[in-house]
Amino acid sequence: MKFTKSEEETRELYLNHHKNYANNPDIFLKHYKYSSSCENYLLPEGWFKGKKVVDIGCGNNGVLQKAFYDMGCSSISCLDIGDKWINFLKEVLNSHKLNLNVFSFHAGNAIELPFETDTFDFAACFGVLMVLESFEHIELAIKEMMRVVVPGGICNADFGYGNTGVLNSFINPALREAYSEDNEFADYIDNLDLEEVKKEFFSILSTGINKDKLITEDLINKLLELITLDTINYFQDELRVPIKLDNKLNEKYVIDLLKKYGAKNIKRCPEFYYERKDFRRFLTPFHVTRNKSKYSKLMFGPGNLKFTWTK
Repeated sequence: MKFTKSEEETRELYLNHHKNYANNPDIFLKHYKYSSSCENYLLPEGWFKGKKVVDIGCGNNGVLQKAFYDMGCSSISCLDIGDKWINFLKEVLNSHKLNLNVFSFHAGNAIELPFETDTFDFAACFGVLMVLESFEHIELAIKEMMRVVVPGGICNADFGYGNTGVLNSFINPALREAYSEDNEFADYIDNLDLEEVKKEFFSILSTGINKDKLITEDLINKLLELITLDTINYFQDELRVPIKLDNKLNEKYVIDLLKKYGAKNIKRCPEFYYERKDFRRFLTPFHVTRNKSKYSKLMFGPGNLKFTWTK
């Protein structure tokens, strides 16, 4: 199967960053805690036991694979672009002492799944739909998800953060525009190195020592602890991915699309309190209070467009 240039670029970006997820216990655990709870899929405890599942756009970090395994799935199919991700993912699964006979690995994309109709009890698609090439491709991906699950089967997917909120509607698009048009800025983002960033920030902030009573070496070091590998991944993921459609999506679009392809019992998934270690640990309270705080909703919109539905 041939893949487009943007598909290959997206896969290469996430291939490298998912290795960081797999190798960094803090990042891995942060995502695993979410992925291993039936509650976050709006499903009853124990639902996954004995189920056949597929992870569309699985990456190579092993988080969702381990979660499905630990929840008792009998068959876990992993699909992503090309085959460069497969060996590393197998190494990750082996490192967690998982039985590889439960897993299968497939090269493909979300809009043309290489599976028979009515194959899976559950289909997941995370971090994929909003980086597809067009709205038509999003529709094809949803149509394919619906095709490969059995009647009564469950689909779960996220569509990003939508087109509301100052951050996703204005700030992030402006940074992406700067990345595409300012070569110096793009070069800086492309070559971000955690230790070099910390060193540079320490040098800059140190100019305030003895000039501002609040700025001390101890405070600077504490601030630098809020810059982690997860921080680097976040900015590179946000700015370097070739296509990002989520700031053009909204809840109505998603629900109408799902209904178009016969989805039933459509439910929006609840917010989850991710335990971050970088500066975003101070943003998480805003994320989870968007339905309560006008300020939180103003800055971050109504929340992640993640849905569960039934075929």
